[in-house]
Order: sequence, then structure tokens, then C-alpha cells
Amino acid sequence: MKLINRIFANLKSFKYDFDNLKTNNNFYFLEDSNFLSTYEKTKSILDFHPNIPLRVHQAMWCAFTAKSIKGDIVELGTGKGFLFNNIMSHYGDMLKEKNIYLCDTFLAFKTDMLTGEQNPQNGISKIYAQSYDDVKNSFSIWSNVKLVKGLLPNSLVESNIRIDSISFLHVDLNFYKAEIECLEYLWDKITDGGIILLDDFGNPGREVQMKSHLNFFTSKGQSILSLACGQGLIIKIKNVK
Repeated sequence: MKLINRIFANLKSFKYDFDNLKTNNNFYFLEDSNFLSTYEKTKSILDFHPNIPLRVHQAMWCAFTAKSIKGDIVELGTGKGFLFNNIMSHYGDMLKEKNIYLCDTFLAFKTDMLTGEQNPQNGISKIYAQSYDDVKNSFSIWSNVKLVKGLLPNSLVESNIRIDSISFLHVDLNFYKAEIECLEYLWDKITDGGIILLDDFGNPGREVQMKSHLNFFTSKGQSILSLACGQGLIIKIKNVK
């Protein structure tokens, strides 16, 4: 019994514990003063304190890699702008030749994952933007960041924005139908070798989203890499089917 108790005691002790992940793996970025400084600064500026450092690291890796790939950068579902404030603070100079389009309703109401509706009856989400102006102000120092306001994909279709090619697409709409409709609309614009990062792919309660994305990307001859904190990663390859 003592041996069993010691085993379970050891199992409860982890180096890192965040975002549905417990691990003793070494994460070099959590010992990188530049990363930590940017992460803490962004939390302070936005007055928002999520414990998602691995998601941020992975999104930053995608943006860094995309700097050498033809095309602009698009985010579907920006919320307060936490991910891209980190990205721009860290890699803004490297990305200054790219247009970066951040798309959202910029409403504070929670999204119904079955209908996609955002209305006051759903309650206020602590991770969503409180207003369009708040998000606009937080990105005001980067002239290449453009906010696209409205329901997707219509806001992209109806806007005057011209996106010819995409090097990095981040998808975080919390509603499977809108995500798939956006992917259908943007798919041919994503450069071969371009990166797609799905924020909620493997998270608990997102099984409908996961199945929808598996069906979509399989139909395009693509494969999704499942990441530790629930994200899904796709590097677009030329469909040889």
C-alpha cells in the first residue's frame, strides 16, 4: 500500500499544469525571458489572464514560419486579441510586409456552439472582446493589422478586402458551421505549404467541431496533427487525389 501511495503521489507532481495538460516535459519557451516578458506584458495590457502559454507558443511558431511563405495572415475569431498581441509584440517587425486580418463580431456575448448565435441571453464571455474599439486600440501601433467586423464568412465576402493568398490561417470561431464555411471560402487562397491552426480541435465538448474538421480536411487530401492542448495543425500540401 505504501508503494502504491508513493506512485500516486509522484503522479500528482508535475512540472507544468495548465490548459488541460499536466507534464514533466521541458518547454524551452517557458524559460525564455523574451517569451515570458511578452506574455506577461500582453496579459497586463489587455487585463486578461489566460493560462495558455503553449497555445500562444504554437501560434507564434506558426506566424514565425509563415513569414517565409507567400501570403497574408488571417485570424477567424479574435476575441480580445490575446494571441495576436503576443505575436505582434514578438514578431511584428518580421511580419511588417504582410497584411494581417483579424476577423470577429467583436461582441462580448458567448457563442452558442450549436447555432453560432451571439446574443445577450447567452451571457458575457470573459474571453471575448468587450468592444470593437477596445481591440482596435490594442493593435493601433501596427499599421498592417486590419480588423474585419461582422459575421463570418459574410464579413469577408462583403468587405472590400482583397486577400489573394494566405500563409497562416488561425481558426477560432467556436461554431463548426461557420468554421467550415470560412475554410471552403478561403481554401484556394491558402498557399501550398501554408499553415492552418485550429484552436478548439481536440478540446472537451468540441466533438462536433473535430468531426467536421476531420471530414473537411480529409476531403481536401490533408491530415490534421493533434496538439497537446487541443489545437489542430495542418500544413497544406498539394492535393494529389
